[in-house]
Amino acid sequence: MNAAKTYGFELTARSPNEVKVVIQNKGELKFKLLHKIEFTSERKKMTSVLQQEGSNEVLIYTKGADNVIIKAATTEKSKKKLNALQLDLEEFSQVGFRTLCFGVKIISVEAF
Repeated sequence: MNAAKTYGFELTARSPNEVKVVIQNKGELKFKLLHKIEFTSERKKMTSVLQQEGSNEVLIYTKGADNVIIKAATTEKSKKKLNALQLDLEEFSQVGFRTLCFGVKIISVEAF
């Protein structure tokens, strides 16, 4: 949480159905938690589906094992960037760091 705050993000409130976050230069934002898929050892990731108050977009956030997230994010367009990420992750693992990757997809309320 300290790193997030350093970069301008602060979780200010959380309930089972809602999250409030202060983002530098944007103020406090309120999100409704629409759905959550818990982490399992089979999936190796967890997913939260959120909607910002007043928005017609749905945000799907996923965090998990780097190999699982990278596989899900790989497209022809993203291969070059993901290959660079993979090299960074290998370097981190060689010095003993444990890593997770994080991804987001934005969809319409209608698509949800």
